[in-house]
Amino acid sequence: MNKLPTEYKSDDSAKISFWDILNLDKFKNETVRLVFHNKWDYIPDDQATETRKLLGDTPRYFKSNEEFFEGYVNGESKFFENMMTIRGEGMQRLFANDIAFSFIPYPYGKHTHLLMAAFRVKNDDKSIVVKEDLIEYAPYIGRLVVSYEDKQGNNPVRTNPEIIKKISVAEILSIPASEAFPGYDLVRLSYKELEHKLKAPDWVRNLKARKGVYVITDTKNGKQYVGAAYGQNGIYNRWSTYVENPGNIRAVSDDIDDEKSVGYPNKQFQEIIKSNKGKKYIEENFQYSLLETFDKDTPKKYIVTRESYWKNVLRTRKFGYNAN
Repeated sequence: MNKLPTEYKSDDSAKISFWDILNLDKFKNETVRLVFHNKWDYIPDDQATETRKLLGDTPRYFKSNEEFFEGYVNGESKFFENMMTIRGEGMQRLFANDIAFSFIPYPYGKHTHLLMAAFRVKNDDKSIVVKEDLIEYAPYIGRLVVSYEDKQGNNPVRTNPEIIKKISVAEILSIPASEAFPGYDLVRLSYKELEHKLKAPDWVRNLKARKGVYVITDTKNGKQYVGAAYGQNGIYNRWSTYVENPGNIRAVSDDIDDEKSVGYPNKQFQEIIKSNKGKKYIEENFQYSLLETFDKDTPKKYIVTRESYWKNVLRTRKFGYNAN
């Protein structure tokens, strides 16, 4: 994984406490609660109707630090924000007027956690937490990383001021983690997420810097498409064709130079666009990931060879969307 750029990084000689940097002494009549999320399983069939309306019908599993962080930086931050409002395991101790700080694992350090939300709890009588975001802490959301080791199970909540005051700030990221490029091995984007990331400067810079072989997965039926990006602007240029002018569905071959492609450079994708499924099907069901990346000097011939290798491995000519 790529290490994210930092604005501040602590050292043993000059640690800053989480309590002090956020000036938590000002909360004289409220309980400050820190929730450290470290394991979530969301199984819709096991949930109440109210919960399913909020979180949807897609199962989600976050069982490791890497899975948590991957989901967050790849555009699932809204799901995370909603998930933490469910009064389930680790959340039943949030009550009206509490000041809550929610964290997810930050996998680049030892026992480090990324601040995901800061809010006042407005109720304690429903299954869904009603929250009021604390806008004074907005500059720290997705940027503030703390160091804290807890050995007491899943999703612990800490309220003891003496414990909280010992929690130190490990890093402050230069830009929110959700906007920073996490590394080529952690890219997994829905169509809507891809649209957003192609406008984020850190993502644009990194996707332009490498050529690569990628896979598009139809999450509705499991079919896949393997493609290659070997033009001047690398992965960025090829992936941009999928979101900029999808209505232009001129017939092109799979191996067209991506610097010249317009719209969807794949016949089966074109057929989806022209069918009654339309562009909406792609927007709702397609996922974009990277299989391999290469430096800008890598010859096109070699990248095409690797593309063919992955088509054979995933058998996308027979079972997927690749025509050749």
